[in-house]
Amino acid sequence: MVALPSIQHTLHASASTLQWTVAGYTLAFALLLITGGRLGDRYGGRTVFLTGLAGFTLASVLTGTRRASSC
Repeated sequence: MVALPSIQHTLHASASTLQWTVAGYTLAFALLLITGGRLGDRYGGRTVFLTGLAGFTLASVLTGTRRASSC
């Protein structure tokens, strides 16, 4: 909640847009938290953690090495 005024100012967003952004983040977080818990119960916490870490690392590398189209 601390960053919302800065986000609003930088993106020229309305209060309604900020509310939708927070609601969307909360919904996505809840869905992934429940799904992650179920997968952890089924396949083991270590396996799910390492799979998530590998996915995050891959996405970070792909994002970091992507050539900017606007340059």
